[in-house]
Amino acid sequence: MEINKTATQDFSFLLREIGQEIKINDQSETAIITKNTYTNDYDDRILSTLIPVQRGDMIEYNNANWVVYSDIAGEQRFKYKAQIRHLPHTLSIQVDTKTEVVGEDSLGRPITEETPIFTDVDCYAQQNSVMTTEGQIRLVNGDIIFTTADNEQAKDISVNDTFEFNGTVYQIYAVDRTDLGLIHINAEVN
Repeated sequence: MEINKTATQDFSFLLREIGQEIKINDQSETAIITKNTYTNDYDDRILSTLIPVQRGDMIEYNNANWVVYSDIAGEQRFKYKAQIRHLPHTLSIQVDTKTEVVGEDSLGRPITEETPIFTDVDCYAQQNSVMTTEGQIRLVNGDIIFTTADNEQAKDISVNDTFEFNGTVYQIYAVDRTDLGLIHINAEVN
């Protein structure tokens, strides 16, 4: 028990000396962030802190948004560690339409106007050549997968929503929430 107390004190000292100010779900915290040398495809980092974290937590670090994407087993040797991934893209996804009456025509019938409702989510993109969706194998020529945190901003994302990415309009055909804390958005060119 005394070893854990000493280890926690040592890590607290490291946090004070070399820790960086970050935000975890909009709450200011101090953490040590190091480069993850195990992944080459993404700008991944390893976050170490005394604060519990979980998959899907949003991290603000170095004026950029990141997401905890690793499964967290809990406290590991007096601290919490997680893999975080940079979210270089922001999607503005049309999740609904608001219809309001703006007047009447000459016969007294209402004239309506539809206004799209968008939600903005930070995410990272990946492309696969084959995937399974709802038990079916699908060849994904031009399809793309975006991953984001399963949070308040993303709660309304559903199948058939649309968004524009790099000048191309996509339509969502699957929303995968099997990784607790994350949403994988499968989309195809519309």
